[in-house]
Amino acid sequence: MLDPNVLTLRDDGTLINGRDLPTALNSSHLSNITHGPHDALSTIFGGNKSCVLVPEVTEGPYYVSGEFIRSDVRELQAGIDLLFDIQVIDVATCKPVPNIMIDLWHANATGVYSGVVSPGNGNSDVESNINSTFGRGLQPTNKDGVAQFTTFYPGHYLGRSQHIHVATHVNGT
Repeated sequence: MLDPNVLTLRDDGTLINGRDLPTALNSSHLSNITHGPHDALSTIFGGNKSCVLVPEVTEGPYYVSGEFIRSDVRELQAGIDLLFDIQVIDVATCKPVPNIMIDLWHANATGVYSGVVSPGNGNSDVESNINSTFGRGLQPTNKDGVAQFTTFYPGHYLGRSQHIHVATHVNGT
C-alpha cells in the first residue's frame, strides 16, 4: 500500500513509495538466520533454490594476478573477521561444480587494497603496499562446489561502498 506521506516522483514520471526516516531507523534489519563456521554446507546453501547465471561485470581497477592459493587472507590486518562461503553451480543442471578456482580480493577495513599503489587506493604514498597480499587469495571449490575464505569485513573507499570481488577460473592452476 502506498503511503502518501513518503511518495516520490522520479524524473521519468513514475511514483515510488519510500519509508519515512523514523520507520527506517526504528526497524530491525538483522536477519533471524544464523550460521556458524562449522555448519553443514547443506544448511548454508540448502535454502537457496535459485539456479541463476550471474552476468560478468567490470573486474575493477585493483585486480592482481598470481596471488596465493589460500583460504585465510587476513594476514595481520585489523578489522572484523568474516567467513565468506561461495558456491558455484552449473546453470544447465543446477548441480555444484568442483575444481573451479575462486579468486577473491577486496580492500582492508580502511579501504586500501594490497598489491597496488594508486591515488584512489587510500594512502598512495605507501610504496611498500605494492608487496603486500592481504585480502587476496584463490582456492578451488570442493566436491560441493564450495570455497570458504576467512577474511575481514572490507572498508569503503572514494566512490564505492563496501564490496568483495570474486572471479571464477575454469581449469585454473
